[in-house]
Amino acid sequence: MLPIHKKVYLSMLVTLFGMSSLFASDLTVSVVDAYQQPVQNAVIELYNENYLNNDKTNTSAAQYEVAQRMRQFTPFVLVVPVGSSVTFPNYDKTRHHVYSFSPVKTFELKLFSGQSHEPVVFDEPGVVALGCNIHDAMQSHIYVTNSRYYGVTDANGEVNFTELPDDAFDLKTWHPLQEDALQATEITFNKSVKTIDIVLPIIETFDEDESESEYSY
Repeated sequence: MLPIHKKVYLSMLVTLFGMSSLFASDLTVSVVDAYQQPVQNAVIELYNENYLNNDKTNTSAAQYEVAQRMRQFTPFVLVVPVGSSVTFPNYDKTRHHVYSFSPVKTFELKLFSGQSHEPVVFDEPGVVALGCNIHDAMQSHIYVTNSRYYGVTDANGEVNFTELPDDAFDLKTWHPLQEDALQATEITFNKSVKTIDIVLPIIETFDEDESESEYSY
């Protein structure tokens, strides 16, 4: 039989756990373009100063990858928390020269076939645009965030969040091909908030129909 003080302690734990579940919300954000078509690779960031990751020297942060395959960067949009490391492996049979001139992070990596490089640490929030000095059509973007809550829309234009605290957040939307920047929308989560629909007009992309048969991978 448990002592009285242990019973009370366990009761408090159960109560607190129940409260944390009670005040947690799930949310689906859906993004479409001006023609009501799903927008993939849109960044959704939920910002609140009480829920930040400000550790710029976080060596335990997960390591991410932007690969080069078939003369394309994969993924096209990557979101990482501040302090994360990113590698840039070259899986092509040709060399690449990856670069960024973005103020958030400036670097150059000369990568030969089958070669990677030391990880690059992204220690400031913001957007980093990537290119290749050899293949101009190669583009990619790294979105560095200090928020705990973020995601990238899938092929259906959706991001799903679970167990969000019932609090006020600024919902920020970003896409590398957006026509105009959207203003952050302040939302307050509770059990009645289940979905948010966003219209994000995007510009035409570069021609993706160019034949790749001429390339040596």
